[in-house]
Amino acid sequence: MGFNGDSITDQKRLVRGEHWLAARSYLRYKSHAHHDAWKVLTIAGPAPAGEIGCILELMPRAHITAVDLDQARVDAASKAGAHKAILCNIAPVVVVNRPGPSSYPVKEWKIPDLGRFDAICLDLTGHADDLLRRTIRLYSAKTKVLIVTFSYGRDVVEFYVHNALKHPTESFEADGIHPSLSARIGYLCGSLGNKIRSVMVYRGPQQPMVSILMHEGVGRSFVKVQDGDFELAVTHPDVSKLYDCPSDRILHIRRSLAARKAVATKNANAKKEQP
Repeated sequence: MGFNGDSITDQKRLVRGEHWLAARSYLRYKSHAHHDAWKVLTIAGPAPAGEIGCILELMPRAHITAVDLDQARVDAASKAGAHKAILCNIAPVVVVNRPGPSSYPVKEWKIPDLGRFDAICLDLTGHADDLLRRTIRLYSAKTKVLIVTFSYGRDVVEFYVHNALKHPTESFEADGIHPSLSARIGYLCGSLGNKIRSVMVYRGPQQPMVSILMHEGVGRSFVKVQDGDFELAVTHPDVSKLYDCPSDRILHIRRSLAARKAVATKNANAKKEQP
């Protein structure tokens, strides 16, 4: 299942913003800088502008790499502001021999060597399956901060009934997380569970979703996003009071930044048009 611009819920937007805020706080702590040229990897998806815009708003000096299997999505990510957009599949190679007389292996995909990142967002929105488990293990070693999203519907219920006892879930349940969800998290993260700093459950367009934020440290929060939380988040904060800055000066700063961005865009377009 994927999201498009019309199906991304307000709860999704809230969770995305909150987890990128938390990611920025941790990166500031690690790099000892208020804003730095952090390297970020994200899945382009069908509507990359929202994610990329959120990252650039919080981390204006970040270098964003967007990847996807669909060329149109890769192009959209580049247009939305990604500094590098790559057509590829970043999932680990998984070969499954299908039973029966027409047995054949699933097509293999080579993982490109993208290097290390400061933050990686695997907003894949799929089920908590073995492929996602392998992907989490692979990319947790390539980044300081990892954000993972998966669906929390009635999918493969029998699988978790038979496998829940194989994975540690007590610490998650102690945080108030439902045993069924704890089993999924335990299965996906395994020994990486000690890196989980935040678990947020929210309503997707078709079924409940879970977003997990992982990095080194202590403490963990579990939040169920409720109706009205998004409205409070976008209307309540007063930036002028938060930073003790008069509202008219905020407008002046915003106009100045917009003018500088327009000049930079014009110069960049002029360079592209040169023979």
